[in-house]
Amino acid sequence: ITVLTKLAERQIEQGKFEEAYNIWATIYHLDNSNAKALFGLGQYELEINHNAEAAVSFFALISIPSADVFEGLAIAYKILGDYDQALGYIDYALSLDFNIDTALSKINILEAAQNYSLIPSVYGQILDLMPNNGGFLYEYAKSLSRADEYNEADSVFEQAFNILEQEMELETSVYRPYIENSIDAGQFEKAVELANKCIQNDSNQDVLLHELKAKALAALGNIEVISLYFTIGNN
Repeated sequence: ITVLTKLAERQIEQGKFEEAYNIWATIYHLDNSNAKALFGLGQYELEINHNAEAAVSFFALISIPSADVFEGLAIAYKILGDYDQALGYIDYALSLDFNIDTALSKINILEAAQNYSLIPSVYGQILDLMPNNGGFLYEYAKSLSRADEYNEADSVFEQAFNILEQEMELETSVYRPYIENSIDAGQFEKAVELANKCIQNDSNQDVLLHELKAKALAALGNIEVISLYFTIGNN
C-alpha cells in the first residue's frame, strides 16, 4: 500500500488524475479505511467528476479527519446547498489550520449563502496575517460596504487605495465601489471628487462613473447634474 500511495501521489503531481483515482480505488479495495485513499477518491469526485454527494460519502469515512478533509466536506456541502453544514465544516478546518486559502473558501460559502454580515470578520482575520495587503484591504472594504458599514468601509477603502495606487496603475472601474460607498455614507462631495479624478483619467468613457457623479451631485442639490445627465444621454 505504501508503494501504491507514492505512485498515486506521483500521478497527481504529473496531472494524471484518472490514473491516480484508479490507484486510490485499488488501495481502497485493499483497505477500505485508508485515509489517503478515501481523501484521494473524495477529492477526485469533488474536483474532477463534480459529484459532491460521492465526495461526501468518501470524506465521511475518514476516521480522523484533517483540515483538508473538513474543507473538502465544506465545499461539497456548499455545492449541495447545505450552507449550515458547509460553514460548520469550514470552521472545523480553520480551527485546525487557519490559512488564507481556507479562509477564502469560507468567504465563498458565506457569499453563496448570502450571509454578507459575517464576511468582514473573515477578511479581518486574513488581514491579521497580511495587514498591508492592498488587495485584501480592498475586498475587506467592499465587504464592509455590502454589510452596510459605510463609514468603516470608507476608512478601509482609503487605506487600500493608498497602497494600491503606489503598486500599480488602476483601472478606473476599480474605484466604483469606493464612490458608491461614499454616496451610501452620505459623503457626496468626496464621491464627486473621486468621480472627477476617475473621469479625467478614463480613456474608455465609463458611463457608470458619470452616473455615480450625477447621483452625488443630485444629492448635493447641484444644478450641474442636469447638464451631466444630458451628456450621458447623448453618449
